[in-house]
Amino acid sequence: MILVMPGEEIVATQDGAKLEGVGKGVLYLTNRRLMFEKVSGLISKKYQVAMEINLVDLTHVGVRGGKLIVEAGGARHTVEVKNPESWERAVENAMLTALKAAPKPVAPTMPQPQLSPFLTPTTALAFCPSCGARLPVDSMFCPSCGRRVK
Repeated sequence: MILVMPGEEIVATQDGAKLEGVGKGVLYLTNRRLMFEKVSGLISKKYQVAMEINLVDLTHVGVRGGKLIVEAGGARHTVEVKNPESWERAVENAMLTALKAAPKPVAPTMPQPQLSPFLTPTTALAFCPSCGARLPVDSMFCPSCGRRVK
């Protein structure tokens, strides 16, 4: 049996499904993943995960030749299931729900310019138009040449 993660729910299962190239097993669809476990042993059954795909990574879901076809990460998986069209709809619905729930990437923001702690609006420096000497912005007269600056 599969290990279900916190917040994950099983949507559909089918025992006796057949994954091409692997054999018979159990196909599981959760609200986050599509998995296939190969089952071996008659008396003491052993389960081995043969396919595990995060739904947000699926690039194609379809039915061809009465089989469910899923693609992700450049790999194509073909699964024989009962009612492949129903599985196709279930996987598509679960995939849409998973995509809506997936965290959205945050666009980088430009850092806001920081004012120097030494230059505040009351202490920011300006220059005298007459002699070019530095003077505080709130000055009425240039301390160097005496010209009125405001």
